[in-house]
Amino acid sequence: MLAGLVALIPTILGFVVLYFVVKAAVVKGMEIAAWRVEPSIPLCEYGAGCRRPFLRSLRSRRKRRRQMKPTRERKTMGKIAFVFSGQGAQYPGMGQSLAEASSAAKAVFDLAGSLRPGTPAQCFSGTAEELAVTKNTQPCLYCVDLAAARALEEQGVKADFAAGFSLGEVAAATFAGVFSDEAGFRFVCRRAEAMQKAAEANPGKMAAVLKLPNETVEALCREFTQVWPVNYNCPGQLVVAGEAGQLEAFGVRVQEAGGRAKVLAVGGGFHSPLMESAAQELEAYLAGVELCAPRLPLYANFTARPYGDSARELLVEQVKNPVRWQETVEALAAEGVDTFLECGPGKTLCGLIKKTIKDARVFQVQDQDTLQAALAAL
Repeated sequence: MLAGLVALIPTILGFVVLYFVVKAAVVKGMEIAAWRVEPSIPLCEYGAGCRRPFLRSLRSRRKRRRQMKPTRERKTMGKIAFVFSGQGAQYPGMGQSLAEASSAAKAVFDLAGSLRPGTPAQCFSGTAEELAVTKNTQPCLYCVDLAAARALEEQGVKADFAAGFSLGEVAAATFAGVFSDEAGFRFVCRRAEAMQKAAEANPGKMAAVLKLPNETVEALCREFTQVWPVNYNCPGQLVVAGEAGQLEAFGVRVQEAGGRAKVLAVGGGFHSPLMESAAQELEAYLAGVELCAPRLPLYANFTARPYGDSARELLVEQVKNPVRWQETVEALAAEGVDTFLECGPGKTLCGLIKKTIKDARVFQVQDQDTLQAALAAL
């Protein structure tokens, strides 16, 4: 037995030597790495105690990497809703600084340009007259809306809810994942064309009625055969649509009732029965489009409630039915939303939201400056 133990001694010694050799190599490697961190100290003076600079460096680098991640602590305990601008908010040059400031925003415009050549140029340098044509307005506004949301998301801002006003609902649906990016843009182009055709076949206008209760406006609409309440914006503001001649006479009746009617810069009587042919065309088109469940609660114009499994119906019905925006904002506030980020041109929705929820925090994101301002405040 003793002879057997003696025979094992060389093997045991070999393992011991190997252990110390490996340990020495590791120590020397850490010394060299530490010297790279603190090269002002000669390498020959580094010992086991001088490994600390190396370990401090590792911890510092990990901390910097965590700080670089686009995660953001909120300054509010409430929830955030992204709300997407609607038609009428367009202006020449919109979206250009967003595309320059954000790679995620730029990707939205690049895709649009590949599917509909000239779209970025229309956004960035198109004239007001060119952008007022519905078949141009809608694809361009959609791009700026979605680009603003993507720029926020790129910076780590997380939306808890989403909603869009009129056209903005298509951008909101794409952001929420109902459409793929390509399918969303193709749909908004088809929607624009269908509504343009309907507007040409059934000419109409829209006007915002101010300083009158909704019930009074609804009663005035019933005095005409082709004037309808279509956008319930906020307390004291209801938009109507109708045949151009009747809408002019309607404006006189509004003034007589103590209110004011302001004609809007849109190309048709949207969200009214004048859009019936467009709704039928879009229903047929969407039958062949794959839609997915939204990845976050998405509120519909038609119901002022979250989407269920009827996205096709909701997207079709909103074209020819009223936008229930005031109800949507009130429903979001009831869900705990206290911060609204308007994604897209203008600040119309910010104003409507403040008139509906007085203590809401509202931020507009339409270019590089407003993006940075919103990020600083969140």
